[in-house]
Amino acid sequence: AITPATAVSGTAGLGKTTITAWCASDPRVWSRFTDGVVWLAFGQERTALEMLRQLGEILGLEHATGLRDEREATDRLRERLRGQSCLVVLDDVWHEWQVAAFKQLCPPTGSTISLLLTTRLHELGSNFGEVQPLQHLEVDDAERVLMSYSGKTAAALHADGELSTLLARCGGLPVMLRAVAMLLRRRRVAEVLRILDAPRREQRLPKVPGVAGYDYCTLFHALDASLDALSSEDPAAARRFRM
Repeated sequence: AITPATAVSGTAGLGKTTITAWCASDPRVWSRFTDGVVWLAFGQERTALEMLRQLGEILGLEHATGLRDEREATDRLRERLRGQSCLVVLDDVWHEWQVAAFKQLCPPTGSTISLLLTTRLHELGSNFGEVQPLQHLEVDDAERVLMSYSGKTAAALHADGELSTLLARCGGLPVMLRAVAMLLRRRRVAEVLRILDAPRREQRLPKVPGVAGYDYCTLFHALDASLDALSSEDPAAARRFRM
C-alpha cells in the first residue's frame, strides 16, 4: 500500500527503481491517482528547488522556472494540487534536504497526494515516511532468476558443480543476476566464472610507474609495504586499512 509518504530503500542493484516503475504503471495505482503519476529523477546533485520547479513545469504551473525559493514553490504547488489525486515519485534520493520541502505539498482535505521515494539510505527512508526495505535474494530465488533469464534448466546450471560459486559472486543482486544470465545463454557456468574472474586478475597486476631498482612490482605490493610500516606505528589503523 502507498501511504502519503512511502520510501523504498536498499543497496544498489536490488531493483528499487524497477519495482517503483512497475508500481507506478499498475492500473490499480492509476485508478486511485486519477490525475496521474509524476516521476522526478534526483541523483546526488539535484536541489530541492530545482526539482520543485521541474514538478511545477510538469503540472503546468505558470512561471514554474522562475520560482524564487522553496517556500514560494511549495505554496504555489500546494495550491495547484488542491483537489487533485496524484502520485509523485522521487527516485534515487541521496539527501534529506533534497526532499524535505516535498512533504509540505500535501494540500488540505479533498486532495490525494502521495509521495513515493527510492533511496539507498535506509535511515533517510525511515525519516521520510513508511519504509519498505528491499533485501538481497536468497539462493533459491537467485537460481530461479538465472533459470528464467538464461533459459537453462536447473540441471544444466548445476552440471559444472560451480553454480554456488557463481551465485555467491552475484551477491543476491537482481541486476547482477540478469547480466550473468545473459552470459549463460551461450556458455556453461564454468566459462562464465572465467569471464568474471578475468577483471579480478587484471586488478591485481597494475604496474607502478617504473623507477630503476624499485622493489615493489605492483601497486598491491607497494600498499602492503606501506601497511607493514604503519603496523609498527598504529596497529589499529593498519588493521582497519587491511579489511
